[in-house]
Amino acid sequence: MPRGISPEDYKRRADALYQAGVENFYFWDCFNRINFDPSWTTLSRLGHKEELAAWRAAGSPPVQRPRSTLTKIGDWDLSYQTPG
Repeated sequence: MPRGISPEDYKRRADALYQAGVENFYFWDCFNRINFDPSWTTLSRLGHKEELAAWRAAGSPPVQRPRSTLTKIGDWDLSYQTPG
């Protein structure tokens, strides 16, 4: 299993393998062996062949990590910052 490659490389490799006839991908031990955090969103979507095809058709643009800023949990306001 390749480790430490970019999300774009995972997509390129998966797309090429699908085009060659591969039907499925399996990943395991993704938490303990290496930090997959930068690529995890991409790895979790490799089963969506139509997304890979659309990504390739769009010219294989850089993968942006999804991000949401957490500002509230229940009644807790997390937007407050302490000075210093």
